[in-house]
Parts: sequence; C-alpha cells; structure tokens
Amino acid sequence: MLGPMLTPPDVRLSPWVRWEQRMLEKQYQNMIQGRWVPTARQFYTGNTSLAKHYIVEAGGFDPSFRRAEDVELAFRLKDRGLKFVFNPNAIGYHYADRSYSSWMNIAYAYGRNDVIMTRQKGQDWLLPTVMAEFGSRNPLVRLLTHMCLGRPGLSQAAIDMMEQAAKIGDRLNIETMTRFSYSGIFNLRHYQGVADELGGANQFWEMLKHDGNL
Repeated sequence: MLGPMLTPPDVRLSPWVRWEQRMLEKQYQNMIQGRWVPTARQFYTGNTSLAKHYIVEAGGFDPSFRRAEDVELAFRLKDRGLKFVFNPNAIGYHYADRSYSSWMNIAYAYGRNDVIMTRQKGQDWLLPTVMAEFGSRNPLVRLLTHMCLGRPGLSQAAIDMMEQAAKIGDRLNIETMTRFSYSGIFNLRHYQGVADELGGANQFWEMLKHDGNL
C-alpha cells in the first residue's frame, strides 16, 4: 500500500523541497483521479506498508543504490507478483530537509539509476519508458535539454540562471517563476544523469531517435 507524503503544516520547507512536494502531490492527484495506475515507481518508503516477509524474501534493499533504493526494491517486489494500491487516507507528513546541492545530485542520480536498473537489474522496459516520456515533457524542458545536454559550460550557466530566477520568484512570491525554474533544473540534471550513464549526449539522442521519440 502506498500513502501520500504531504507537506507538513508546521514548517516552512526550502523552496526546492516545496517544488518536490508539489510534484509528489501532482502524482497523488493523478492516481486519485484515475489518470495513473499506482506502480512500483511510486513506491516511496517514506509512506508505504507491506508484510515484512515480502521484503525479506525479495532480498531487502540493494545497498549499492544511494538513491531510488526503494523503487529498485519495488521493481523486485513487482517481479514477484505484488500489486500496488494507493490509499489517499494513509497520510504521512514529509519533513524533508536537504541542501540545494543535495537536491540537484538526487535528480542526477535518478537519471543514472534509470539506466542501471534497465541494464543490470532486468527492468528492460524502464529506459524505453523514460525516453517515451521525454516527448511529453514541457516544450521548454525539451528545448533546454536539447541546448544543454553534453555542453557542461552552457548547462551550468543555464542552471545558475534558473537558480537565480527561482530565488527571485520565491522572494517576490511569484510561484510560477519558482516552479518552472526548479522544474528546468531538475529535469536537466535528470537527463544529464541518463546521458552520462549511457556514455554521453550522442548516445542519449541516438536512443531517442531509435525509439521514435525525437
């Protein structure tokens, strides 16, 4: 069973964590409204429950994963026949506290792990799914990725500019500016992680072309 990790009412989270919480809440609404079916990809162990013996029988967490270790475990649970159910009433509050640099590193690690789980963990469907999802991203995210992927200097300049825009948006309470800026940073870092684990930007674009998503 998956439950929502809601924003706690008694703390003010850092702006990048607030963005993260909004993305989580968007997922929850999609599942509540039936647009998404709950899957292993939503198995965030900050608020999940299942019988202990299933975890033991699946081999527990893989310590080689510093991020997405819960989702990697969930893929093995899925392969053993477990189904995932979202219960919006099983509420937990997410007291997330991480630095901006840690948040950016998480996005990059998620991208690398998408490739690792596909190639080394038998999840052959995962990377093609990630590539297919690229086509449905916001056009500005796709443009940013096209411009910056494999260009470290330009990528860093774009991230620095978006970081400043996010700070200004947060200071002036312009929520749209803050949200779009952090979305651009997170997605660019994620796709850079995918590309680096594939071997570079050229391999990333070749895979998109091969799968018909470019």
